[in-house]
Amino acid sequence: MLDFLEKNKEWLFDINFVCKYLRSDNTQAVKIDLSRFCKAGLIERVAKGLYGNPRTNERGVFHLEKIATYLRPKTTFYLSLEYLLSEEGLISQIPNRLTFITSGRSQTFFTKYGILEYTHTSRDKHTLLDNCYFDKVKGLWVATTEQAIDDIYRHNRAVDLYEEQQAKDRGEYGY
Repeated sequence: MLDFLEKNKEWLFDINFVCKYLRSDNTQAVKIDLSRFCKAGLIERVAKGLYGNPRTNERGVFHLEKIATYLRPKTTFYLSLEYLLSEEGLISQIPNRLTFITSGRSQTFFTKYGILEYTHTSRDKHTLLDNCYFDKVKGLWVATTEQAIDDIYRHNRAVDLYEEQQAKDRGEYGY
């Protein structure tokens, strides 16, 4: 299986993939095997239910973004909030996590490669991606700058950091 993943330049896999690959309906037995393989160093546990093939070099620069898509495969979400504002230079602090807006539940994942935080929004999921674009390099939806600013106010997150940076940019602090 690891040879198959490596040949297809796939790094991440979950228990569903393993069950299908092995043609097994016994998920409990597969979980036990995956645990043993992790302890033996044959595979790595990336997050709950998500594993990595340490033999492949296909992680790439945006491996944390790829993990995000695996952790929420059936949920609509996009990159936003503090992470995007920092990336755009609109707040001075560098966040310690990727921050997403999601139609699903709020949840934080602590992985070996970094932290992923999903924040639930009550916005209609049919219009959730209206002010977003799909970033082919990152492999996920990303908010426009205007949407990220709207998100921080809507969810009351990093508003003080954003407004402080805006005041500095206007020269109100005499720097």
